[in-house]
Amino acid sequence: MKNKNIRFGGQPPVEVPTADPLVAEMQGHDEMGTHEDALKTARAILARPKNSAGSFYAALHVILIHAGSLAPWKPCVAAAYQRLSKTAKAAVRFWMLTFHIKLANHRPPAARLPKRFTGAYGLLELCYAMDAVLGLDHLPEFHVKNAHYISFLAAKV
Repeated sequence: MKNKNIRFGGQPPVEVPTADPLVAEMQGHDEMGTHEDALKTARAILARPKNSAGSFYAALHVILIHAGSLAPWKPCVAAAYQRLSKTAKAAVRFWMLTFHIKLANHRPPAARLPKRFTGAYGLLELCYAMDAVLGLDHLPEFHVKNAHYISFLAAKV
């Protein structure tokens, strides 16, 4: 039975209700304040060969909040994202965008800019897109390839 509380068109709740015991363990560590254990469990979740969008989101949420530096997490998160199904990737796209922007890694978000900024987080996605585009503005190949985004964003400023 689908859980009607989880809507991945927008932001899922901070506490993703789950039947996944590893995600429940990670959320328990997070609630108790043992953040190192929560991060270890998040790494175990991301290392699994198959994850749901909810499990991936829950692990990424803990990483975004409690990891001191996101750079060591980049390969683990990227590999786990590649193993997600197409629908799960679409569901967590905003959170991957957030992860890359927090890393100041502007290439992946700039390569995946949406055609329209709609939905509950459309305005925030527009801000992230502006950050990504303006962060890459100094690269000539990006400037030529994405001139329409640059002109669109410049008109909005």
